[in-house]
Amino acid sequence: MQEDFVPFHETIQTIQSGSVSSSRQNGPALINDCSAPWLSSDVESELKSLPPFVRLHNEIIDFCRYIEPKDKEKRLRKKVIDDITAVVSSLFDSAEVRVFGSELTQLLTPTSDIDLVE
Repeated sequence: MQEDFVPFHETIQTIQSGSVSSSRQNGPALINDCSAPWLSSDVESELKSLPPFVRLHNEIIDFCRYIEPKDKEKRLRKKVIDDITAVVSSLFDSAEVRVFGSELTQLLTPTSDIDLVE
């Protein structure tokens, strides 16, 4: 078996007991590392009680909630779009500003740009 591979059937107890090779210690975070800021507060109990794929699923959901724009960010982004639309409309009577990309699909991250086209 490759030394940087941890199979999904391996239990948390096995990982915590140190049977994972020592070279793994410097690699990616192990299953019991709860330092990620997006992990919900009940993660520690989940680590002990849920299968690995369910834990992964829950972490993905927690991460998506963590990076989704908050209400204030949504309002600010909408204001930017409205302000740019107002300026373009005042300069060009027949112009129509349209949003596209991650802003339109709402698949954006906190640092995503706002894609606009006339």
